[in-house]
Amino acid sequence: MRFIPESQRVLDELRTEAPGLADSLLLRAALIVQLVPSCVAVCLRVQPAGLTVALADPSVALDRSVPLRRPDGEEPDGGDVLSEERWQRERAGDAESRCASSLAVAFHEHDHEHVTGQLTAYATEPDAFSAHADVILALVGAPAQTAVLNDDLPMRSLDDARDGPERLAETKAVELAVGYLMARDGIDGYVARRGLVAAAARAGVTVGAYAKTLVSEH
Repeated sequence: MRFIPESQRVLDELRTEAPGLADSLLLRAALIVQLVPSCVAVCLRVQPAGLTVALADPSVALDRSVPLRRPDGEEPDGGDVLSEERWQRERAGDAESRCASSLAVAFHEHDHEHVTGQLTAYATEPDAFSAHADVILALVGAPAQTAVLNDDLPMRSLDDARDGPERLAETKAVELAVGYLMARDGIDGYVARRGLVAAAARAGVTVGAYAKTLVSEH
Protein backbone atom coordinates (compact mmCIF):
# COMPACT_ATOMS: atom_id res chain seq x y z
CA MET A 1 0.00 0.00 0.00
CA ARG A 2 0.99 3.60 -0.46
CA PHE A 3 -0.50 6.93 0.50
CA ILE A 4 -2.78 8.46 -2.08
CA PRO A 5 -1.26 11.68 -3.48
CA GLU A 6 -3.61 13.97 -1.54
CA SER A 7 -2.72 12.29 1.75
CA GLN A 8 0.99 12.45 1.01
CA ARG A 9 0.68 16.22 0.57
CA VAL A 10 -1.20 16.54 3.86
CA LEU A 11 1.34 14.42 5.73
CA ASP A 12 4.21 16.43 4.27
CA GLU A 13 2.67 19.59 5.72
CA LEU A 14 1.90 17.95 9.07
CA ARG A 15 5.32 16.32 9.45
CA THR A 16 6.41 18.59 12.30
CA GLU A 17 3.03 18.47 14.04
CA ALA A 18 2.56 14.71 13.81
CA PRO A 19 6.02 13.12 13.58
CA GLY A 20 5.95 9.39 13.05
CA LEU A 21 2.26 9.27 12.10
CA ALA A 22 2.92 8.21 8.51
CA ASP A 23 5.31 5.43 9.50
CA SER A 24 2.96 4.21 12.21
CA LEU A 25 0.02 4.03 9.81
CA LEU A 26 2.10 2.31 7.13
CA LEU A 27 3.12 -0.36 9.65
CA ARG A 28 -0.46 -0.94 10.85
CA ALA A 29 -1.73 -1.11 7.27
CA ALA A 30 0.90 -3.68 6.32
CA LEU A 31 -0.05 -5.85 9.29
CA ILE A 32 -3.75 -5.59 8.44
CA VAL A 33 -3.07 -6.68 4.85
CA GLN A 34 -1.15 -9.69 6.14
CA LEU A 35 -4.24 -10.69 8.12
CA VAL A 36 -6.74 -9.71 5.43
CA PRO A 37 -5.23 -10.07 1.93
CA SER A 38 -8.35 -8.63 0.30
CA CYS A 39 -7.88 -5.33 2.15
CA VAL A 40 -7.55 -2.60 -0.49
CA ALA A 41 -7.45 0.61 1.54
CA VAL A 42 -6.85 1.90 5.06
CA CYS A 43 -7.89 5.37 6.21
CA LEU A 44 -7.19 7.29 9.41
CA ARG A 45 -9.16 10.29 10.61
CA VAL A 46 -6.72 12.24 12.76
CA GLN A 47 -7.86 14.07 15.87
CA PRO A 48 -8.18 16.89 16.74
CA ALA A 49 -7.57 18.23 13.22
CA GLY A 50 -10.37 16.13 11.72
CA LEU A 51 -8.30 15.39 8.61
CA THR A 52 -8.38 11.97 6.95
CA VAL A 53 -5.35 10.34 5.35
CA ALA A 54 -5.51 7.16 3.29
CA LEU A 55 -3.39 4.36 1.92
CA ALA A 56 -4.51 2.23 -1.00
CA ASP A 57 -3.14 -0.68 -2.98
CA PRO A 58 -2.46 0.66 -6.49
CA SER A 59 -2.31 -2.79 -8.07
CA VAL A 60 -5.41 -4.36 -6.59
CA ALA A 61 -7.44 -4.44 -9.82
CA LEU A 62 -4.55 -5.69 -11.93
CA ASP A 63 -2.60 -8.20 -9.89
CA ARG A 64 -4.81 -9.55 -7.15
CA SER A 65 -6.50 -12.93 -7.53
CA VAL A 66 -9.69 -11.45 -6.06
CA PRO A 67 -10.63 -8.37 -8.15
CA LEU A 68 -13.15 -5.75 -7.12
CA ARG A 69 -16.69 -7.03 -7.68
CA ARG A 70 -20.11 -5.49 -7.69
CA PRO A 71 -22.88 -7.07 -5.58
CA ASP A 72 -24.27 -8.71 -8.75
CA GLY A 73 -20.89 -10.35 -9.41
CA GLU A 74 -19.96 -8.14 -12.37
CA GLU A 75 -16.32 -7.14 -12.43
CA PRO A 76 -15.53 -3.48 -13.20
CA ASP A 77 -12.80 -2.43 -15.60
CA GLY A 78 -9.24 -2.77 -14.31
CA GLY A 79 -6.96 0.13 -13.56
CA ASP A 80 -5.01 1.86 -10.86
CA VAL A 81 -7.06 2.08 -7.65
CA LEU A 82 -5.51 5.52 -7.10
CA SER A 83 -6.82 6.79 -10.45
CA GLU A 84 -9.30 9.61 -10.01
CA GLU A 85 -11.00 8.58 -13.27
CA ARG A 86 -11.60 5.09 -11.98
CA TRP A 87 -13.00 6.31 -8.68
CA GLN A 88 -15.30 8.69 -10.50
CA ARG A 89 -16.62 5.78 -12.57
CA GLU A 90 -17.27 3.68 -9.52
CA ARG A 91 -18.82 6.59 -7.64
CA ALA A 92 -21.30 6.97 -10.48
CA GLY A 93 -22.48 3.39 -9.96
CA ASP A 94 -23.76 1.62 -6.88
CA ALA A 95 -22.24 3.28 -3.80
CA GLU A 96 -21.47 -0.12 -2.32
CA SER A 97 -19.71 -1.46 -5.40
CA ARG A 98 -16.29 -0.32 -4.25
CA CYS A 99 -15.89 -2.72 -1.35
CA ALA A 100 -17.68 -5.64 0.27
CA SER A 101 -16.66 -5.13 3.90
CA SER A 102 -15.28 -2.45 6.19
CA LEU A 103 -13.96 -2.24 9.74
CA ALA A 104 -13.77 0.90 11.86
CA VAL A 105 -11.81 1.06 15.13
CA ALA A 106 -10.39 3.73 17.42
CA PHE A 107 -6.70 4.33 16.69
CA HIS A 108 -4.41 4.71 19.71
CA GLU A 109 -0.83 5.85 19.40
CA HIS A 110 1.82 5.54 22.15
CA ASP A 111 -0.61 5.93 25.06
CA HIS A 112 -3.60 3.58 25.03
CA GLU A 113 -5.57 6.17 26.97
CA HIS A 114 -5.17 8.68 24.15
CA VAL A 115 -7.25 8.22 21.02
CA THR A 116 -5.35 9.52 17.99
CA GLY A 117 -8.26 9.04 15.60
CA GLN A 118 -10.44 6.49 13.84
CA LEU A 119 -8.96 3.87 11.54
CA THR A 120 -11.15 2.37 8.82
CA ALA A 121 -10.08 -0.55 6.64
CA TYR A 122 -11.79 -1.76 3.46
CA ALA A 123 -11.75 -5.15 1.73
CA THR A 124 -13.21 -6.68 -1.41
CA GLU A 125 -14.35 -9.90 0.28
CA PRO A 126 -17.58 -10.08 2.34
CA ASP A 127 -16.93 -10.67 6.06
CA ALA A 128 -13.20 -10.24 5.44
CA PHE A 129 -12.65 -8.66 8.87
CA SER A 130 -15.06 -10.71 10.97
CA ALA A 131 -12.54 -13.33 12.04
CA HIS A 132 -9.73 -10.82 12.59
CA ALA A 133 -11.44 -7.92 14.36
CA ASP A 134 -9.94 -8.67 17.78
CA VAL A 135 -6.41 -8.97 16.37
CA ILE A 136 -6.76 -5.68 14.49
CA LEU A 137 -8.06 -4.02 17.65
CA ALA A 138 -4.91 -5.13 19.42
CA LEU A 139 -2.73 -3.85 16.57
CA VAL A 140 -4.10 -0.32 16.91
CA GLY A 141 -4.34 -0.38 20.70
CA ALA A 142 -8.12 -0.13 20.81
CA PRO A 143 -10.27 -1.61 23.61
CA ALA A 144 -11.79 -5.02 22.96
CA GLN A 145 -15.23 -5.28 21.35
CA THR A 146 -15.20 -1.73 19.99
CA ALA A 147 -14.90 -2.56 16.28
CA VAL A 148 -17.71 -1.52 13.94
CA LEU A 149 -18.19 -3.78 10.92
CA ASN A 150 -19.55 -2.73 7.51
CA ASP A 151 -20.50 0.80 8.57
CA ASP A 152 -18.76 2.47 5.62
CA LEU A 153 -19.17 0.32 2.53
CA PRO A 154 -19.39 3.45 0.30
CA MET A 155 -15.82 4.26 1.47
CA ARG A 156 -16.68 7.76 2.62
CA SER A 157 -13.38 8.03 4.48
CA LEU A 158 -11.48 7.62 1.23
CA ASP A 159 -13.49 10.45 -0.27
CA ASP A 160 -12.67 12.55 2.81
CA ALA A 161 -8.98 11.80 2.31
CA ARG A 162 -9.15 13.06 -1.27
CA ASP A 163 -10.44 16.38 0.13
CA GLY A 164 -7.57 16.49 2.65
CA PRO A 165 -5.44 19.27 1.12
CA GLU A 166 -8.45 21.59 0.79
CA ARG A 167 -9.55 20.87 4.36
CA LEU A 168 -6.04 21.46 5.66
CA ALA A 169 -5.91 24.80 3.84
CA GLU A 170 -9.24 25.78 5.42
CA THR A 171 -8.04 24.73 8.87
CA LYS A 172 -4.94 26.90 8.51
CA ALA A 173 -7.05 29.80 7.25
CA VAL A 174 -9.33 29.50 10.28
CA GLU A 175 -6.36 29.62 12.67
CA LEU A 176 -4.95 32.68 10.87
CA ALA A 177 -8.35 34.39 10.94
CA VAL A 178 -8.78 33.68 14.65
CA GLY A 179 -5.34 35.17 15.32
CA TYR A 180 -6.18 38.23 13.26
CA LEU A 181 -9.46 38.82 15.14
CA MET A 182 -7.72 38.38 18.49
CA ALA A 183 -5.14 41.02 17.58
CA ARG A 184 -7.61 43.41 15.96
CA ASP A 185 -10.31 43.29 18.63
CA GLY A 186 -8.27 42.46 21.74
CA ILE A 187 -10.26 39.28 22.45
CA ASP A 188 -9.32 35.74 23.38
CA GLY A 189 -9.30 32.79 21.01
CA TYR A 190 -12.63 31.38 22.18
CA VAL A 191 -14.48 34.63 21.54
CA ALA A 192 -12.71 35.16 18.22
CA ARG A 193 -13.65 31.67 17.03
CA ARG A 194 -17.29 32.14 18.05
CA GLY A 195 -17.38 35.45 16.18
CA LEU A 196 -15.89 33.81 13.11
CA VAL A 197 -18.49 31.02 13.16
CA ALA A 198 -21.31 33.53 13.59
CA ALA A 199 -20.04 35.73 10.75
CA ALA A 200 -19.77 32.72 8.42
CA ALA A 201 -23.34 31.69 9.28
CA ARG A 202 -24.62 35.18 8.49
CA ALA A 203 -22.78 35.12 5.18
CA GLY A 204 -24.17 31.68 4.36
CA VAL A 205 -20.75 30.10 3.80
CA THR A 206 -18.57 27.62 5.64
CA VAL A 207 -16.25 28.82 8.36
CA GLY A 208 -13.27 27.78 6.26
CA ALA A 209 -14.45 29.73 3.23
CA TYR A 210 -15.17 32.82 5.31
CA ALA A 211 -11.78 32.57 7.00
CA LYS A 212 -10.03 32.33 3.64
CA THR A 213 -11.76 35.52 2.47
CA LEU A 214 -10.95 37.34 5.69
CA VAL A 215 -7.29 36.34 5.56
CA SER A 216 -6.95 37.23 1.87
CA GLU A 217 -8.36 40.71 2.53
CA HIS A 218 -5.93 41.44 5.34
